[in-house]
Amino acid sequence: QRKIPRIRLEKKYIRKDHSIIYAAVHASLVDSPSGEPMFSVALIEDITERKRIEKRLEKLGHLKEKLIITGPLSEKAKRITDGVVDIFETDFSRLWIIKPGDMCTSGCYHATVKKVLHLCKYRDKCLHLISSSGRYSHVVNGKHSRVPFGCYKIGRVASGEIPGFVSNDISKDDRIHNQEWAQNLGLTSFAGFRLISTSGEPIGVLATFGKKPFTPEEEALLQTIAGSASHVIQTAVNEEELHNYKDHLEELIEERTTALQKSEERLKFALEGANDAMWDYYNLKNILYLSPRWFTMLGYPPNAFPHTYETWANLLHPHDKPGALENLKRVIRKNEDSYRAEFRMKTASGSWRWILSRGKSVEWNEKGIICRIVGTHTDITDRKQSDEQLKILVSDLERANKELEDFAYIVSHDLKAPLRGISSLANWLYEDFSSKLDESGQDYLEKLLIRTKR
Repeated sequence: QRKIPRIRLEKKYIRKDHSIIYAAVHASLVDSPSGEPMFSVALIEDITERKRIEKRLEKLGHLKEKLIITGPLSEKAKRITDGVVDIFETDFSRLWIIKPGDMCTSGCYHATVKKVLHLCKYRDKCLHLISSSGRYSHVVNGKHSRVPFGCYKIGRVASGEIPGFVSNDISKDDRIHNQEWAQNLGLTSFAGFRLISTSGEPIGVLATFGKKPFTPEEEALLQTIAGSASHVIQTAVNEEELHNYKDHLEELIEERTTALQKSEERLKFALEGANDAMWDYYNLKNILYLSPRWFTMLGYPPNAFPHTYETWANLLHPHDKPGALENLKRVIRKNEDSYRAEFRMKTASGSWRWILSRGKSVEWNEKGIICRIVGTHTDITDRKQSDEQLKILVSDLERANKELEDFAYIVSHDLKAPLRGISSLANWLYEDFSSKLDESGQDYLEKLLIRTKR
């Protein structure tokens, strides 16, 4: 009927060996010289490989989406190894991270090996198996739960001796030390990739065994997954370090708070036991009496200098002197009936001690002029130091919280920015070229837009 001059369809076909292939069917109508339809021509294109790649990329996209979801490292590691086995149809896959050895003295097989080639040398660097999928799903039992850094193929990949390699004939590859085991299982290929932190340090290894060779395209995709695994591990390590740092700060603050409370209790006990220095100031005669405790508190010999207001004032720290004297004058001028000030006083050794001074007017003459003020001097240097340390700890905690907020913001920004770019490009493609694409191409663009928006 000439409604459609040519068509393109994607279909499934069953081959003689009962396997299924995908094909794109291109059909066109051929007219006679007079313009009448004579026959049609069809071209069948095998697109099985393209469909397989599309399906693999789709699964890879789903895997990356799952890795973004918040969760413990063990769950994300399992998603990675499950994804490798599913996407590449390998026999099994494993993921190790580098941590200090924890089984060196409790029955680890590798700690007892005497062979020079596989001698466990670095007890502070050990590959811990955190996820295994496929044929082998256990992570605790067996020799592979721990692998020495620098030994065997996995340890050599981690150390950088073999930064990463893909072998499609492991039965003849000298780097594979257990070739007979691989042959018995029918394994043909091995891929191992070194996982690197943002600072360039090794943090783990991702490896997989398969029964068919890896193509260059598959090697590239595996390298992409290894990069995602590095990011997941690095993020988990950073989060754990931040969490531990916050816990440490909170413990220090609690310790300092308890110490401060005990210091205050000791201060109260000292006051009750009359261990504070007493002072008695006769304002009209400018005579200041200081108890012996005042001299010992500052390290001076008893009666080291005259008991006068000027002598006392000269020992005040220059920065604290104006405020301390002004507080005392307020009582003398009757602006206030009591006096309280904190200031530093010079000791006999030349250092400074923090003093809490308190006083109250107790005597007036017949004209109502205050002539006597009594009070105490208390050494609060320890408490002041505790306060300063507490401020530092609180500041550290606030900084840690700010770093955590900044980290969350950066992660959010780094995820959103490329997605916005992808969405914009997809929109431009859809707006400018959708008419030139067939129904399948338009469908792919619509799916891309929906997924980037989600």
